[in-house]
Amino acid sequence: MLRSFVLCMFMVLIGSVHLVEARPDTGCEFLNFGAGARATAMGEAFTAVADDPTAVYWNPAGLASQDQEGVTMMHNNLYHGLFNDMYYDGIVYACPLESGSVIGGGATYLHSGSHIITGYNPNTQQYEKTGSFQTSDISAILSYATEIGNKSQISFGMNLKYISTKVFYVHAKAYAADFGLIYHPSIKGLKLGAVLKDWGTKI
Repeated sequence: MLRSFVLCMFMVLIGSVHLVEARPDTGCEFLNFGAGARATAMGEAFTAVADDPTAVYWNPAGLASQDQEGVTMMHNNLYHGLFNDMYYDGIVYACPLESGSVIGGGATYLHSGSHIITGYNPNTQQYEKTGSFQTSDISAILSYATEIGNKSQISFGMNLKYISTKVFYVHAKAYAADFGLIYHPSIKGLKLGAVLKDWGTKI
């Protein structure tokens, strides 16, 4: 009876939750790119699942379930055959400590390719190519996660991030943090997760 009540309350809560997103015209959109084949194949519904090293990206609380070292690397050619110089790379690492906590880290890199610079030529009265410039984005992440309570029902994790973006001769940087929770209730097969991502300075 109690399990049915908890499940009904959970369904009511899920129905009332709204996704909070940043404005679509903000900087560093690469921070919204997915990491890891498994999470991407699940439609990025990985906040509560996060049980491998890619938890560094999805929900740092998920690192607390790691009982051995692990590393995940990825390379994604974003527009293969169309723009071969546009790619997204990532690496994440997790390492359990003797204290029961887990530390980790990672980095993501977006290379947006070469872009043409044009200028007006008064002799030909046309715009012509005068050069090119590169754009790139990078983030570096340090992670920590631990289980809270004797029954290990709640996991907490946090990330500290350095974010950098370069467009031609303009360079901007920012610092941010992620905070995550995963709750394991006494109902078999059920996990609840929540994460606050990229809370920090403006870029």
